Amino acid sequence: MIRRIHSSHIGVEGCLRRARKSLYLPGLNSEVKHFILRCETCRTYERKQRKEPVIYHEVPLRPWAKVGFDLMTFKTRNYLITVDYFSNFWEIDYLENTLATTVIHKLRAQFARYGIPDTCFSDNGPQFYCVEFRNFAKEWDFSHETSSPYYPQSNGKVEHAVQTVKSLIRKGKHAQSDQQQPNNN
Repeated sequence: MIRRIHSSHIGVEGCLRRARKSLYLPGLNSEVKHFILRCETCRTYERKQRKEPVIYHEVPLRPWAKVGFDLMTFKTRNYLITVDYFSNFWEIDYLENTLATTVIHKLRAQFARYGIPDTCFSDNGPQFYCVEFRNFAKEWDFSHETSSPYYPQSNGKVEHAVQTVKSLIRKGKHAQSDQQQPNNN
């Protein structure tokens, strides 16, 4: 059972959360921790040292009121990561290219699904710091805030999501599991 809970390699706390939703067994915590500490994939890709602390933003009062986004490159492929500051829900979109029009197209699709946020937070990448993006923000009526150009950690929630996504992809490839396959627990 623990093997199935651990199949996504989401670490001790993530596996414990999943296990607690499914079942209760005496000694579950110690058994899960022991199993994960022996996992070759998790040990290979664990973070050795945290570089900078995450800077937290004020938590909004409702879902999708404030979202952050950033671009991520992994193995020459580009992705847009969007994170809801209320729920920590994140979404990843493949980008054919990193032009502002492509990023805006993906964000429009997300806003159509979840609603238009009040505030969006990003870094000062050229996709976000351009006339086209300012026009998008004005047309769709959301405020756009940016992090300090020399301190990307101020967009910490998104930076953390980027690291999580990269870690999950690496672990999935190492464990030879299909990230698109649903988990039938």
